Amino acid sequence: MGFTRKVQELLGKEAPQEAPQAPEPVQGIDPRWIQMIHGKPFVVYAGLLHMAREAGLARLEAQFISVTPDMALASATATFADGRVFREAADATPGNVGAQIRPHFPRMALTRAKARALRDALGLELCSVEELD
Repeated sequence: MGFTRKVQELLGKEAPQEAPQAPEPVQGIDPRWIQMIHGKPFVVYAGLLHMAREAGLARLEAQFISVTPDMALASATATFADGRVFREAADATPGNVGAQIRPHFPRMALTRAKARALRDALGLELCSVEELD
């Protein structure tokens, strides 16, 4: 038994569970890049980035469109070695991000925009984990 798990057991807290992964590919995506949430598959950003690099991603840029105390808007551009360009936008608010991310919610808008651009480039219908509330 790991130290953290033992401490949590002694404190009466349940050990955190790792998110289950899909047992087989979903839309041709390696299961290590799929996270199951409430029985539905979602792709993780690290997987999108990995797959895009394998598909010839040459440049990935993101910038803020607007940031206020209540909402951040961002856009992203994914450029591939063969000249294909994909652009997307996304938002984040303190209310649609996790508690740990809340103080940094503008950065989540950047990540969400990049994830959407990469999903478009890769032709994926799955939503990314990072795009969830």
